[in-house]
Amino acid sequence: ANINFSQTFFQATDWLHLDWHFADRFYVSAGKEVIAIGAWEYDVAPIDMYYCSEFYNNINCFEIGASLHYADENNHLQLQLCNSPYVDKPLQNLYAVNLMWTGNFRWFNTIYSTNLIGYEPDKFMHYIVLGHKFSFDHWYCYVDVMNRTALDDYSLFKDYSVMAECKWLVSPQWALFAKGGYDENSISGIRVSKAFNNSEYELEHFRKNNDNQTRGDRQCMREAVQDDVLPRNHPEGDQRGDLLLASIHL
Repeated sequence: ANINFSQTFFQATDWLHLDWHFADRFYVSAGKEVIAIGAWEYDVAPIDMYYCSEFYNNINCFEIGASLHYADENNHLQLQLCNSPYVDKPLQNLYAVNLMWTGNFRWFNTIYSTNLIGYEPDKFMHYIVLGHKFSFDHWYCYVDVMNRTALDDYSLFKDYSVMAECKWLVSPQWALFAKGGYDENSISGIRVSKAFNNSEYELEHFRKNNDNQTRGDRQCMREAVQDDVLPRNHPEGDQRGDLLLASIHL
């Protein structure tokens, strides 16, 4: 990575954008934005991430761009043009075009996307990302599936990730957490990174805190569909974990 480039003002700033609501259900945004890639793992604030996939660890998720949004009570559609996450110097002429849908249907929620990501001049990767989340009063589970392929050599399930997570709020102060995943990259018959399985189990303790807190996830940046996505007593609601009591990583 280009260290000097990463320390410039716009690259060192996670997000800084302006929104213009020009109609009841439509608005545009421009500035430093979250790249509109689907999946619930990608949606989580880093402070709340105890363990993550190889893709999450290796994607630059904030870039300069502009988006057109449509939002109603249950849906949020975003069409975005932005710098590619692969840029490592100014004016590199690498771009990404992203279409993302966030759905809120009481106990079933989605973050789906299709993405064209430039990695070299005139060369693009295509992502298909399907994020599914099932949320109830005291627990949730999500399953993310992502396929990645070069447009000039299209393939399915040669470069992909599958992640799953469950959390159960046992009491207002305690939660049980489990997560597992699988990543593979074997495009063109050459295994670039060894496929692996990962899992982790955690026991969390929450401190009661009624103050408003700022989170770093996209859920807090969405304006139209965030209010009813999670119940107030949901394990990803207002309470924050302040002590990790036990962890098993397999």
